Amino acid sequence: MKRLLILLGALPMLLVAQDQAPSGKPPDGSRIVAATRTVTKYTALEKNLFQGLQENNRAGIDTILAGDFESWTAEKIPPTPRGDWIQTFAGNLKSFRVHNMAVREFADVAVVSFLLERSGIVNGKAMTPVLFIVDVWRKNDDKLAVRYASVPESPAVLKNEPSGKQ
Repeated sequence: MKRLLILLGALPMLLVAQDQAPSGKPPDGSRIVAATRTVTKYTALEKNLFQGLQENNRAGIDTILAGDFESWTAEKIPPTPRGDWIQTFAGNLKSFRVHNMAVREFADVAVVSFLLERSGIVNGKAMTPVLFIVDVWRKNDDKLAVRYASVPESPAVLKNEPSGKQ
């Protein structure tokens, strides 16, 4: 009889515990974030481009950059054309890391933004270690058409926090 009373007393607590919706968070309270299909795709393309630059692999770079590619920065106007951009960075990139990526797809293009951490020497000077990049990719042939790069204003931007899109 005593066991029956204990079981009947515990039954509502068990039912309530079973009835709660899963939180989507692991038991330790941190967030689980899965990369979307588009983030996975463009992360791979960006990494292939940076590896091509790192290894000075012109054929690999050519498979990624559009023929009319140009790079824009606030420091240098007009834009840097494709050939000059490749010459500046090919073989000079020592390391890189792409993170905090977000992708927005439109009819014919994908707009990809991310933080790029990098190291290397260009013209005897150390590269800017962190850039915020916005790339415009042509979706029909997976070619990078335009790059916009800027230096983040605040170190707080450098936190590698999940965005829900990566």
